[in-house]
Amino acid sequence: MRPPVNARSPLVALAVLVLISVAVVADTYRYLSHTWDEPSHLANGLLLLDRGVYYFVHQHPPLPRLAMAVGPYLAGEHAMDPPTVLPISDFWGRMIQGYDEGRRILYHAGAYDRVLTLARVGILPFLGIALVATYVWTSRLIDPWTGVLAAFFLAATPT
Repeated sequence: MRPPVNARSPLVALAVLVLISVAVVADTYRYLSHTWDEPSHLANGLLLLDRGVYYFVHQHPPLPRLAMAVGPYLAGEHAMDPPTVLPISDFWGRMIQGYDEGRRILYHAGAYDRVLTLARVGILPFLGIALVATYVWTSRLIDPWTGVLAAFFLAATPT
């Protein structure tokens, strides 16, 4: 017979896991430069906030790009002049345009680290949402402690 488990214990464990995960990811901001696609996502988000247009449509929806752009936008960063819009069939050309636009945003004010950190902070809530969703889904299918374990495995995934 299994001993009764305090119903709050898995939730406390999940909360600690989410906080530690967010802290570990945020700690990398001070020594990791941007990834290859972050400038393009930032450019897309800022163009959408500034001008209501979504130029560099690749394969990503606008919500995470908006979340990434909110911090820099509130700190005074704005999209540069929109480039010449290439036809949708020119996928690689549009991707390079988005990357170049994002790099101009990151580097133009001489505050690269600040702008990149503000952009990355906007993405952190998605990590918490993914961990909580994994917990909820697994705990409904199996049990709460297995949900915590599944969320831990997700948090431990390097990507």
